Amino acid sequence: MTKLIDITFASMRNTSDQDNNISPFGVILGRIVRAVDDEEVHSQEVLYDRPQGTEAMHPSGAHFIAQNKSLTYSVTKQLTINPDEMLMFYTDLHEGDDEHEGHYSGSYSCKVRHDDIVGFMDVPCHYSHAAGDYPTKMMINYTVNLAA
Repeated sequence: MTKLIDITFASMRNTSDQDNNISPFGVILGRIVRAVDDEEVHSQEVLYDRPQGTEAMHPSGAHFIAQNKSLTYSVTKQLTINPDEMLMFYTDLHEGDDEHEGHYSGSYSCKVRHDDIVGFMDVPCHYSHAAGDYPTKMMINYTVNLAA
């Protein structure tokens, strides 16, 4: 059975242990992919797009998130998912001046299977990068809501 879903990039939180600011640039995508091959993308929507670290990371004009603070985004897109597909939150985020040195690792592809989408659900994903003296960590919270 085909499902219409609302996906939301809800918030980004700095969960670093040290007093580090985070200022990720790059892209976050909500993708519908083949369930047995997540590299076969059927459709996608952009949830966050900050090509350069010099741009504001939030509509409020914020350029960073301080330790233990968060920003709320509430960017919602609609996608259709079939039984042989799954939802994947794909990230390609970087920190600092060089996108090759400060690449975030962790839950690159938080996945939600078709059968698990039965109502409203939170999908928290954790990321970190180890450039510099102390690792920088963040949690991105997504929501998925069965629309029809």
